[in-house]
Amino acid sequence: MIDGLNIDDDIPADEAAQRGTPVSRHMEQSLYWSCFKSEVEIRVELPLPQSAIAEYEYPALFPTPPNLSEDYPEGGSHGAGWSTSWNSSRPASSYHSNRAQTSFGVRNHIMQLFDEEQSWYYYLTEVALRRIGNRVLNAFYREGQSMWSDIRPFIPLALEFETQINAWSANLPPGLRHYKDNEGSGQTRNRFSEMQDSISLELSWAIANRLLEIRLWLYQPFLYFVIHNPVDTGQEARRTRSSSFTGEELATIAILVQSGMHCALKILEARCLRHRHHGIWFDLRALVTSSLIVIAAIKSGNLDVPGIDSPMELKSHFEGTLQALNYWEDEAPDIKKARCILAGLLTEMG
Repeated sequence: MIDGLNIDDDIPADEAAQRGTPVSRHMEQSLYWSCFKSEVEIRVELPLPQSAIAEYEYPALFPTPPNLSEDYPEGGSHGAGWSTSWNSSRPASSYHSNRAQTSFGVRNHIMQLFDEEQSWYYYLTEVALRRIGNRVLNAFYREGQSMWSDIRPFIPLALEFETQINAWSANLPPGLRHYKDNEGSGQTRNRFSEMQDSISLELSWAIANRLLEIRLWLYQPFLYFVIHNPVDTGQEARRTRSSSFTGEELATIAILVQSGMHCALKILEARCLRHRHHGIWFDLRALVTSSLIVIAAIKSGNLDVPGIDSPMELKSHFEGTLQALNYWEDEAPDIKKARCILAGLLTEMG
């Protein structure tokens, strides 16, 4: 039995999932996926053994969202709890006052439903992306970096995963796509729309970071390989076959490496935050990882790093990262140590 899930080992998983009320099943599913997702996220960063929850074959592929339609008002402004009784004997001023209050209540309720709906889209997307991320980690990181000495077998895997990630990114609900893609240009927006945008902004930002994280996991083995093994991807190498790779493989590696460097630089740009949220420690760890990748690429001389052609550009590129790490380092000793290491490497290179 998994503590807290109230599922008996002697009962088949699919039968156990059918027991209980819809509310209890909904809570059970949410609890399972929340615990599982949190455990996987922390084990990406820390070498901890997996718990029994990772071995349990849970029957529900996704938690079941609440039925929001039951909460919508029926009959326009005459929904339960929103209507205001009125008759011709009441003063007009009282009618208009109650009508304004009703309108405000309806708007607040719709806003609450929108918030909950967007949160569930976000939660389900997180679960789905966590599955893809787990498959990437299992495929590329199962035995550590020793697997990357021969990168050829990973090329078709990388292309397949890249297709899956791109498909998920392209089919996100509108509210979870990148905020700038949804912003109307030159359009007048009312306060209600601005509140909706505020919710979408935070959730779409989190999803965009999750996609960046998974992409970097995917591309990191290719970055590692090229940093440690100079690979000439130019036309001359393809023509003379001076490499053990075919021309098509060289071209694919070059694209994957370029994409990986773009992800690393994008993370350095997007995750230098001083806003406290539940994933700030993961943001800081991602900053450190991306920083080390960029520094290794520059030191190797095997890769061109866009926007960094001089020591001055190098310093300015990492200024925001060091400031973010410095801001939070008193709360996490590992972040302080990482900041000192990065500062030392940059001083050495500058």
